[in-house]
Amino acid sequence: MLLIRGFGAICSVRYRNCLAAGRSLLTLTTSVLIGITPLVLACVQHKVQAAHPVGATSKSQAREEAKRAIPWRQLTLQQRRSVQSVCKKSNIYRRLPVRVIDCDPNIFSFLMQRPEVVADTWRTLGVSKFKVQRQGEQTYYAEDGMGTTGQFSFLSAEWGAKAFNRVLIFAEGSFQGKPLPRPIRARSVMLLRTGSVVETNGRTYVTAQLDTFLDIENVGVELVAKTIRPLITRVADHNFTETLTFVSNFSRAAERNPRGVENFSQRLDAVDGATRDELIKLCYAAGESLKAGQDDSKKVASLAPAETKPSTE
Repeated sequence: MLLIRGFGAICSVRYRNCLAAGRSLLTLTTSVLIGITPLVLACVQHKVQAAHPVGATSKSQAREEAKRAIPWRQLTLQQRRSVQSVCKKSNIYRRLPVRVIDCDPNIFSFLMQRPEVVADTWRTLGVSKFKVQRQGEQTYYAEDGMGTTGQFSFLSAEWGAKAFNRVLIFAEGSFQGKPLPRPIRARSVMLLRTGSVVETNGRTYVTAQLDTFLDIENVGVELVAKTIRPLITRVADHNFTETLTFVSNFSRAAERNPRGVENFSQRLDAVDGATRDELIKLCYAAGESLKAGQDDSKKVASLAPAETKPSTE
């Protein structure tokens, strides 16, 4: 029960408000980190207060760098055409704020590869109604219960050791609901790049950067420029930051109380047995790693010379 309350505390009121504001495919994208295509017209009704994000930009220089970083050679002809179409027609480009979090790299990569685990965790905690269903090895169906539905696929995924990852996601979906008179469709391309470093305190910190290209169909240029883009960027930047904070706290909970996370995982109805077993294994491994690090710190402290007081003679 304490563990569940702890997870609930992680999902702060501000975070809950951002999820509600994101009756959109972009909100789903940033909430799951690798969710479905952005569509944020419903955000016109809401405002999100956020500090100026570090590293967030929509400048053309970042846009061109992101295009060059796409692993074009790993895509099929049809995939290249789809990605090129979105990048060329995109109404909005955004490089979300670079985030550095205290997190076990193996747990981080696991959650990136298993968006259904994140979605099921939030649904179990009552944070959101968001659902993710795996349809194929790299394809998912998602819906938020408020009018947004869509599909997303991992077109290319390089999962390296220590969370050195590069993932390309293609997504398309639609939103139908107030205040829109008819459904609106959108497509997006997302490039997620992550890495990690071990600091002098022995803790591992994961760095994450997400580039997004968004093509909203049948929306006027002026409407996008004056109304939609500012709201999209604020909601997306905020959600990306808050989601990674959640991932960091999830990792800490796994390190400090792997048995508690194991018990909680039994409540995840949308997670199959093999995925649950893998999660539990990673949690206990993270706990052992934390314990080993603490033991090493004690050894180092014991070897330090004792502090002596200066002689008064």
